[in-house]
Amino acid sequence: MLSVGGLTGAIEVCITFPTEYVKTQLQLDEKMGDSRRYKGIIDCIRVTLRERGIFGLYRGLSVLLYFAIPKSAVRSVSDEHFGIADFYVHIGIVGMFCQ
Repeated sequence: MLSVGGLTGAIEVCITFPTEYVKTQLQLDEKMGDSRRYKGIIDCIRVTLRERGIFGLYRGLSVLLYFAIPKSAVRSVSDEHFGIADFYVHIGIVGMFCQ
């Protein structure tokens, strides 16, 4: 169960990381004022792909994986061991959002 949790965490990060990368690049670019590098989201992706290739969208991924994998693994094991999901159902939190 530990390895499955870690694997799902890694997959989640790999899927969502490019959007986080683009968001961060645009936020940093916004501080440049008149000498902005990107015109928008699509332009940021195009420039990154042209200059660095597909792996450019994953710059900095390894640092995030060092924390995401253990976090997801521990979360899945604790959910399984302590029955956290059952607890939420029991107290009605899940029911509030399913109506």
